[in-house]
Amino acid sequence: MTNNVDGFFIPRHDQQTLVALLREVPHLTPELAIVITEFDGYATRISYQPRIRSGGNEQPLPIASAAQDAADELRNTLWVWARHTCEHRGRDYDGGHSTDGIAHWLDRNIIALALTEGSETALASIEKAIRRVRRAVSPGTDLDLKEPDQTKLDSARAWELNARAASQIAKGLGHEYRDLTKRRVLYLMEARAIRPVRHTMIGKVAEPIFRLGDVLDAHIARRSADPETA
Repeated sequence: MTNNVDGFFIPRHDQQTLVALLREVPHLTPELAIVITEFDGYATRISYQPRIRSGGNEQPLPIASAAQDAADELRNTLWVWARHTCEHRGRDYDGGHSTDGIAHWLDRNIIALALTEGSETALASIEKAIRRVRRAVSPGTDLDLKEPDQTKLDSARAWELNARAASQIAKGLGHEYRDLTKRRVLYLMEARAIRPVRHTMIGKVAEPIFRLGDVLDAHIARRSADPETA
């Protein structure tokens, strides 16, 4: 039971925090969709994603897989609390069934949720799911390289990625790579500062794949010559 004299199982200040998180969801879901399904304008599955070479084997880069898992966890978590509220308060769910729709319903019904017994852990579980989404949208941050670990850096440099993934990962490797966009990677290729290690066919399009270390080095080396990065 709650100690709050208002009878809330979620205190008022936690309600405000939860509402702020719920209103962040519509801004995160488009980014998730891009990571999961968009590959230079072509709908794709994880099997088409860039691959990491490890010895003689190739493994899919787990960016899209992590994003899909995060998306599923977020929707499931939101739905658990919407259903919990409806079941315990004897009402029918009348919101949308997309992730955004469920988040909006919980936002509109925050008081009902907060007054529902068992909702004490709603904030923690939703916050956890949203943190996972944030990491999936910006996968480079998972490397946690604020103080560079040479082993991790060496491992990352060997990865073979497309321009989009190289840009995402690079931004987690230090401030000097914050302006290393996908467009910048493609510019470096056009300027012959880097060369693809191979190409992967996405439908009828040959997608260039680069070694991340080559991209990082070329970006820094050409910065003085190209002050306007893409």
